[in-house]
Amino acid sequence: MVIKVTEWGNNYAIDSAGLGEALKRSSAALAQGGNDLNQSIGMIVAANDVLQDPETAGQALKTIALRIRKTKAELTDMGEDAEGAAKTVSELRKQVLALSGVDIMKDENTYKSTYEILKQISQVYDKLTDKNQAGLLELL
Repeated sequence: MVIKVTEWGNNYAIDSAGLGEALKRSSAALAQGGNDLNQSIGMIVAANDVLQDPETAGQALKTIALRIRKTKAELTDMGEDAEGAAKTVSELRKQVLALSGVDIMKDENTYKSTYEILKQISQVYDKLTDKNQAGLLELL
């Protein structure tokens, strides 16, 4: 893992310390979200490119990964911000699908990874209405 962190830190607009900090904040949620290390690092680097703050990038990805797999009540119980979160996973699935055309599930029992979901959303995001973009951002 140290080699990967150093490699990414040397080649992208984030240093190894920042990448390590972002991973510290998000790795458990991203692993639970079905993401491998390369996918997790890739999402962190991309988020940090926009935010220019590894701590915020890590926290944002943790929040997204948790919101995709947890209900509003579960998030509240974990001490996470649940404002705008779906009450049930099936409700979230329906809402994300209606807003973006992207299904967060591979089948009735299997989630897609956070990486897969965000990649698919990124491919349609610019084509969505402002209202659908805002609704999607609030959910995730």
